[in-house]
Amino acid sequence: LKENGAEIARRDLPVQTHNQTMRTSFLVPAKREGIQKITAEVIPVAGEFSEKNNALSVYVNVVKNKQKVLILGAAPHPDVAAIKYSLEASQNYQVISGIYQPGVNYGFNNYNLVVLHALPTGSADEELITKIRDAGTPILFIIGQQTVLGNFSKMVPMLSIPGSSKNPSNAVPWLNTNFTSFTLSEKVRQLMPKLPPVAAPFGEYRLAPGANVLLYQRIGSVQTQNPLIVFNKDNLQNKTGIICGEGIWMWKMHDYEVNGNNDAFNEIVQKSVQYLSVAENKTNFRVTHKNEFTENEPVIFDGELYNENYEPINTPDVDMKIVNAEKKVFKYTFSKLGNMYRLNAGMLPPGEYAYTASATYGKKDYVKNGKFIVSAVNTELLRTEADHRLLYQMAANTGGKFYARNNMQTLVNDLDKNENVASVTYEETTMDDLINKKWLIIIPVLLLGLEWFLRKRAGGY
Repeated sequence: LKENGAEIARRDLPVQTHNQTMRTSFLVPAKREGIQKITAEVIPVAGEFSEKNNALSVYVNVVKNKQKVLILGAAPHPDVAAIKYSLEASQNYQVISGIYQPGVNYGFNNYNLVVLHALPTGSADEELITKIRDAGTPILFIIGQQTVLGNFSKMVPMLSIPGSSKNPSNAVPWLNTNFTSFTLSEKVRQLMPKLPPVAAPFGEYRLAPGANVLLYQRIGSVQTQNPLIVFNKDNLQNKTGIICGEGIWMWKMHDYEVNGNNDAFNEIVQKSVQYLSVAENKTNFRVTHKNEFTENEPVIFDGELYNENYEPINTPDVDMKIVNAEKKVFKYTFSKLGNMYRLNAGMLPPGEYAYTASATYGKKDYVKNGKFIVSAVNTELLRTEADHRLLYQMAANTGGKFYARNNMQTLVNDLDKNENVASVTYEETTMDDLINKKWLIIIPVLLLGLEWFLRKRAGGY
């Protein structure tokens, strides 16, 4: 196994039989960010038909993914412990939890997500939510018995529950099949209708337009349109999530009782937190593209340019320089498409490329740098034996016939009987002007000149 051309691991695999299939795995530590080239290579042996199918490369984009999560509760609660346990089961999260204390400087801008359990408890907590908003940090609210819903509806406009009763509803989750922001495994989907109910506020739920519901509430046998877990983004792409009820710690216990582990519960919590905590791209100039292209597909880039109010514009030109491994520079200009940009750089030879995209708007210059890979297509080299099933299907789909090597005589007989197969003779006559045959003119002239010279010398004139 090689990383960026340097060998990092080696393993011996004994071959026992012909056409033996073997599977092995390597654990590659992510030591640095960026695109890394990982190559799996089989050392050639004597007599191989082809050595070109002995190696295969993939390109992995390593990103910094350690997320810091702060959990603040109005009072101690098993939900807080359950969420903290779930997040700490993954190496991607660093979790700090505690009871909210007014006046404490929590440094919300240092966190990727803040979880508020049973907050706000009153108008005094408005300052807390304002500070988190000002820091641009996403929030996950968990509505509990201590949550003052009137203040919550004022502070969190994506959901209001006016006229709610103090008596909560026992709400069982049911999945919104139209939710597409992330996917839950089949194991979670099967477990969800069997999960214990949570204590959800009773009342008329009003969602803001654009709210994205993951789970609805089922009260008894009635599947309502009241959300149980819902997400939303504001105009600046700041994310907010709400769990409309407390008692999800029982989901964790039930998951362990049924499956002997907490994998399903962890998946629900971790994917919800991951969706909220992943930072949105808020730069004014953005260029998006695939990390890897093949040599037989066009290299396409999409560009976006925003003004200071984050309104999309495409009045200025966007230029791009692409540099290959030999330092050869290719220059392009993006096409304007609607309120965005697009560049089709065509098909490029295999190799590693770097690019610089630039634009000028007002008095400000915008520059975006990046890399991408164009990989070779060596499908024919990966399989050294004919795919007879594919050939048979091709023959059947096109009205032909399939012949194996051991029935070549059948092919000869079918060709003899085929009326469409016959010998064809073609005759073509062409005519050229004599004047185009210059050598036919040169020869008589030379002969005449030679005769004149000989006669002149012999005194015949």
